[in-house]
Amino acid sequence: PVEGNLSMKKIIVASLVVSACCAVQTMADTIAAANTLSAPGLYLGLQLGSASGHSSMVEYDAGATDPDGYTWNGADKAAVSGVYLGANLLTKDKIVMGVEADLGFAHLSDEGLLLDAGAPDSRYLYGWKSGLQGSLRARVGVMAGNALFYLTGGVAMGQQTFKTFEVESDTISENNQRTMAGPTVGAGVEFAISTHVTARIEYRYTDFGNAKITPNISGNDGNYDDKVNVTQQNLMVGVSYRF
Repeated sequence: PVEGNLSMKKIIVASLVVSACCAVQTMADTIAAANTLSAPGLYLGLQLGSASGHSSMVEYDAGATDPDGYTWNGADKAAVSGVYLGANLLTKDKIVMGVEADLGFAHLSDEGLLLDAGAPDSRYLYGWKSGLQGSLRARVGVMAGNALFYLTGGVAMGQQTFKTFEVESDTISENNQRTMAGPTVGAGVEFAISTHVTARIEYRYTDFGNAKITPNISGNDGNYDDKVNVTQQNLMVGVSYRF
């Protein structure tokens, strides 16, 4: 019985030692992974998600300051994908600051009848589609264990195409492409998976601003202008490698 008790004690002590070693190793891994999120340096990532876009148009007679009654609104949802490159520049206590740029593509599009004083005008269709887009942003976050909760904001640019379609003659009068720019803001949370790999989820709202389009319908080029605006919301997941 005495030998049995000694053997049991040895097993218990060995188990405690192994458990303690595992706990220390887990803690060390957690600290190392967390340092990955806060350490200064470059990272490169891929992202994929869903985009929801909205486009609006208000028409003005040439030289006029008041709308002439023609309007249009379009909306669409589609996948968005791209790459991002960033750098942590400064870490103080649990605050992490850096910069990030991204480049991607969102194939959002819609078309429909122009509205004349709120009523559909069967003579004319209007259309919009988005394309290549990117942004340059600052990023500020707070470390919480193995996670980084952050805010981001800066400027975004995107290719937008607008078309006017004359139903009666069955022709597209013009495809007008513009590179539009405006503010973008968002928030996200990033987790360290290993000492080099992180994963995140991010929401971002972008207002690509306004542009002026001068379409040509029935040869009336220059007689009126379209003021267009595009906004977009993205919800994305990303995986990055930290160098």
